[in-house]
Amino acid sequence: MSLSLIYYMKLPDYVQQGERMSKRDEYLETICQAWRDITQNNVFALQAPSIEQWKGILEEEMSEYVELFITPEDNLAINEAVLENTWSAFICLMNSIPLLIIGKPGSSKSVCVEQLVKTLMISRNKHPKLAKLPCLHSELFLCSPESRPDALIE
Repeated sequence: MSLSLIYYMKLPDYVQQGERMSKRDEYLETICQAWRDITQNNVFALQAPSIEQWKGILEEEMSEYVELFITPEDNLAINEAVLENTWSAFICLMNSIPLLIIGKPGSSKSVCVEQLVKTLMISRNKHPKLAKLPCLHSELFLCSPESRPDALIE
């Protein structure tokens, strides 16, 4: 999961002209092959998943977290961007890892973070998985071309 958060999510998921697969798939192919090379002579080692299995595991993990933070009453379409943004934001938040979510306007960046914060601040007692988490204090800073570094401190 950490390899997915650190590297996989940062790579483009579309096939570029002249390429046979996306950068994400190339990354997973490399990781899975390295895993197979390391474990090939060890019958007790956990076998490497295929690219599709890795994606399935990751999607299942992300979906479980999204279900905690986004409900049908929120009227939010659960697409790949929502899955990735919500999962990444939660994992980074719980591990005190700074996170920059960069994307086009309307790509669910702010709404995912808002839902996450709302659930962790208001509705956390409704979810047994979230009840034991530490209290949360939220500060939001939206960047623009006019943003200055010292504005973060203010």
